Amino acid sequence: MSHGILDSRLIYARKDGPAWHGLGTPFDDPISATEGLEMVNGNFELRMRPLYAMKPNGHLVPTSVHTLVRVEKNGDYKILGQPLTETYRFLANDTLAKMVDPLVDRDNGIGDLATIGILHDGAGIFFSIDSGEWAVKDDPHKTYFLLTDMRDGKSSLHIAYTPVRVVCQNTVTYGLNQSDLKVAIAHTPAIARDTEFFLNLFARLRRIKEKSQVEYSRLAEIAVTPPVLMRIEDELWPIHTNTRQIRLLKEARQDLTITGELEEHTAGRLNFYQRTLERVNALNELKRSTFRTTREQFDADFPRFAGTLYSAFNAGVETIEYSSAKHGVGDAQFSRIWGGRATQRKDLAEVIRAAASV
Repeated sequence: MSHGILDSRLIYARKDGPAWHGLGTPFDDPISATEGLEMVNGNFELRMRPLYAMKPNGHLVPTSVHTLVRVEKNGDYKILGQPLTETYRFLANDTLAKMVDPLVDRDNGIGDLATIGILHDGAGIFFSIDSGEWAVKDDPHKTYFLLTDMRDGKSSLHIAYTPVRVVCQNTVTYGLNQSDLKVAIAHTPAIARDTEFFLNLFARLRRIKEKSQVEYSRLAEIAVTPPVLMRIEDELWPIHTNTRQIRLLKEARQDLTITGELEEHTAGRLNFYQRTLERVNALNELKRSTFRTTREQFDADFPRFAGTLYSAFNAGVETIEYSSAKHGVGDAQFSRIWGGRATQRKDLAEVIRAAASV
């Protein structure tokens, strides 16, 4: 087993060239995921079986801990050894292939099948789809759709868009790390429903790439002005001079006769809110500074986009992502889609869109 690939069970589209490790079998014409799974000998069965404990009298009794067993078509089997709970659920390889099939459909899919690989002792699998290349002002962006699952009791099923062509365990890990849009799905009884939902969602997101390309190309031609940059900072990372709580407490101390413990409590709360405001403002000042530095660096690295709305948009997104990860919310599930980061990205897009429409 080399590079995590089980018995060289890897196929790849010949047009993309051989895998870096030299393993696998190429295919020429576009194929479905189900056909690819047959080619890679990945249509074996995975079964959960209980582990047994031996009593002092020599009798074996089943425990609540299970493991996976790989059963090949010819009847050969191998105990994979991963400890699993009774509630652990997973999707069979052929089920995953059928879910991926619509995504590689010639008429309605998002691209052609790029690779399929079986990892380790058969517990892992990945499907990748070549979802195309697009460019903004001659700056190319190559993307792959990736579905991978390592059924080891610890990992999740992952769906992602990544610039990395996945051909082994190392590139699975690297591809997920490089992904700008991904989701992790737990191995619960809801795994089939959740996987189906996110596959459909990610497919729809990908189908708007042409519209996004046109929009980004337009932003790359429009100069960004100082007022727009200031509005981005004010909308996303405002510097507050007051809050409702501080204002009410100050008014109460002026208009009411407050003495004793109530005065002490009011003063304490006012001090707390003021210190909180100072911390928030300091953090937002840091984010504003990060945005400026990031934009300058982006302009230096990509001079063709320097001074444009596209540059400001990318710097804003990078600042949002960096700040979220740095302050401990980067691992929140779905946060890029429904969390605080999504709200900030929406605010950023609205400022940029308004500036582009002027």
